[in-house]
Amino acid sequence: MAAALLAVFAVMVGEATRYPRDSRMFPILIGSIGLLVAILLLVRLLRGTVRHAAGEDPEGGEAFHAAPLWAALLAAPVFGIVLVLFGFWVATALCAFFGPAVMGYRSLWRRVALTLGTLAAFAVLFPVVLDVSLPRGEIVDIVFKVPDDED
Repeated sequence: MAAALLAVFAVMVGEATRYPRDSRMFPILIGSIGLLVAILLLVRLLRGTVRHAAGEDPEGGEAFHAAPLWAALLAAPVFGIVLVLFGFWVATALCAFFGPAVMGYRSLWRRVALTLGTLAAFAVLFPVVLDVSLPRGEIVDIVFKVPDDED
């Protein structure tokens, strides 16, 4: 799995270098961090320092639980795929709502508040403060027949 993540993040960084100058920083940053984490995980797996057993470690340390790590590593590629297909708002809403649930937060109202707060902050930050247009997504463009922006 670590090798697959390494490949995903390598493709993400490679593709991001083809983006226009204004659009490439975020995918390159996230992809580079993902590459670093995937490489570190691969090294740990090869060295045998990652333990997959549940419960206590015989040496007295804590056992390694893979689910939170995989959720964290897969979050960026999944966000990227949803971003390309459905746009920034859908990807961010899904990430802000389901991300905390994957990490163990169960309160529905807190997740709804987090999602709405995140979307409101980004709605002010990107288009208003930074004057950055956010991607709509390929499927949104097709379904709603949105014309391309003319720069």
